[in-house]
Amino acid sequence: MKIREVTINDLAAVTNLEAICFPAAEAAPMESFKWRIETYPTHFFVMENERGEIISFINGPVTKEADLVDEMFSQPSFSNEQVGW
Repeated sequence: MKIREVTINDLAAVTNLEAICFPAAEAAPMESFKWRIETYPTHFFVMENERGEIISFINGPVTKEADLVDEMFSQPSFSNEQVGW
């Protein structure tokens, strides 16, 4: 297993994995993952298996908010590299 920072080349794989793990009404769309990768790539990690396939991922912005809210994953404005959460 290998954990690494995401790249834009991982966009389709991450989107496909999301679609497998969540119902269509709840799965984040490709556009959401695209701006997440572009906005906070150093806080978006993927795990690859021995064949180099992405089997898991985790992501989230650095923010001034202490609590996680759904809007953080739909609004780039929550990302702020100058704060501590």
